Amino acid sequence: MARVKASGDFGDVAGPHYRDFAEELKRYVIDKNFQVGQRFPTIRQLVRTSKLSLSTVHKALGLLQDEGVLEARHGSGYYVKSRPSSERRNGRKEILVLMPYFVRNDEYWYTGKIIEGMLFAAQEADLKVSFERIPEGIGSSEEKREKLLGLIKLAQPDGVIWLHAYQNQSGILNEIRREGIKVITTMRKIEDSDIPVLRDDDYAFSSQALSAFKMHNHRRLGVFVSDRTDEYYRERLRALQDTADSLDVVIKDSAIQEFSGHESVDEQVEMVQAYFEANPDVTGVIVLYSHSASYLGEAMRRCPERLPKALSVLYNVLDGTELPQFPLGWHPVSTIAPPLTRMGRELISWIVSLVDGGRDYRPGRLIPCLEVKASMRRLDPVD
Repeated sequence: MARVKASGDFGDVAGPHYRDFAEELKRYVIDKNFQVGQRFPTIRQLVRTSKLSLSTVHKALGLLQDEGVLEARHGSGYYVKSRPSSERRNGRKEILVLMPYFVRNDEYWYTGKIIEGMLFAAQEADLKVSFERIPEGIGSSEEKREKLLGLIKLAQPDGVIWLHAYQNQSGILNEIRREGIKVITTMRKIEDSDIPVLRDDDYAFSSQALSAFKMHNHRRLGVFVSDRTDEYYRERLRALQDTADSLDVVIKDSAIQEFSGHESVDEQVEMVQAYFEANPDVTGVIVLYSHSASYLGEAMRRCPERLPKALSVLYNVLDGTELPQFPLGWHPVSTIAPPLTRMGRELISWIVSLVDGGRDYRPGRLIPCLEVKASMRRLDPVD
């Protein structure tokens, strides 16, 4: 099949089939460096230069709309919606995975398992996957944002998987999309954006977590969290409180403790002590935030007599931060985490579907994995 000339003349296009012509048009977008939002030649111009029928040209343009390359604007014509980049790699798609700065190279218990799943899926689909770290403080540093955006533009991936997104990173995520690159994230839905997000099911999480406590005779629970306005924590809390009623478990609003992460160690311990003094009926805590787990662990070491004797702890594994170390008797900690290897596979399947223009693909429901260990203690039942 003949290629489109760099000059923009479609006269060398061979074959009447609209799918062939659609492929030539995609190469034309690449060769002429069309940008997202730029106007595309009209149907009349394409018919004249390609010598193809109006029907063939119209079908080819319709196919490019279905694939998300072009969009039609009533009364104005066709415009580039996204740049097809996979043709420059002999049909092999490239996916760029961006990982948080705090994920260590030897971290295998969270991000490492997601990556394992992605690599398995990428091998099966014959994809090229590359990895880069997200610089610390990128949400507040324009210089770091521009540097990372420049790297992405240079790499020109077909799609980007941004692991463990935060709300203050919405700016650069939207900039990547404006470059015509497909983007998906994990864990948090970016507010005021339709960027797809993948995480384990909130209500499956709450059902498993609360059932574990109930089986160990805990009915009065608390939650340690970072920012209740954050979309991830907000939805987790909503699911916990909605589910608590049906399981005859109580989570009072006063038993939800926020930690900013900026307190000193002494302040952290004092906050934990004050929390249990104000909530003497709480015997089990769900830790949604990694920093607050360390606060609780330190309080256990310093003043165990000021904590409930049968205190049970369930740690929500949210990211690649090292698992908390609790004192003897509470260690190892009980955990609940997404099905990480499957999540990696689903991320690859979803981003490939988006790159290929699919709009209807939806990943399967991700059921979290619960591991009950020493920190889940059985409470003597109350008569």
